[in-house]
Amino acid sequence: MNMTSVFYNSIPSSVLSEYVHDFSNFLRNLNNNLGFNKIIQSVLDISDNNNFLHIVIADDDDDDKELFIEAMANISTKIKVSTATNGVDLLRMLHTMDPPDIIFLDLNMPVMNGFQCLNNLKQDPRLQYIPILIYSTSANLEQVEQTFLQGATRYIQKPNSFQDIYHLLKSILDLSPNQIFAPSTRNGFLLKAHEK
Repeated sequence: MNMTSVFYNSIPSSVLSEYVHDFSNFLRNLNNNLGFNKIIQSVLDISDNNNFLHIVIADDDDDDKELFIEAMANISTKIKVSTATNGVDLLRMLHTMDPPDIIFLDLNMPVMNGFQCLNNLKQDPRLQYIPILIYSTSANLEQVEQTFLQGATRYIQKPNSFQDIYHLLKSILDLSPNQIFAPSTRNGFLLKAHEK
């Protein structure tokens, strides 16, 4: 047994996991290119599987949020989902917590809609590198293009059935971290049910 193993085995897993989480956030904020994403994934793998994927969804439709949460719970027990009802609620929440791993953002919300919220997120140095996946019923091409130009990572048209929601979200989370975190090209930006 080498000294590195002795060192890591002597640290409680909860403490190590906390340090790994903080360090991965530091690296993520440092840069958003593929090289750093590989480093982030390697660092997260050190945490001895105590880490979880923290996802935030901002959506004013309670039924849509419930289906989303249920689908995520069926995909993995290592996914934590936090919810917000509009852009203002989301931004307020994000400033009181560690940055999440992924944000799912509806467009048609009261108080502050998804376009305004996306703009705010991309201007905040602490939050601008979080992957933002638009999650909207509409797949209007003008809206898709606008969110692409604003820096969203993907645009997902909400499926109609729970099975389609589950399979589409699972197909996204099955992607490698590099594919999830890397900005999309126009060709791969819009995702619909039964498409990857």
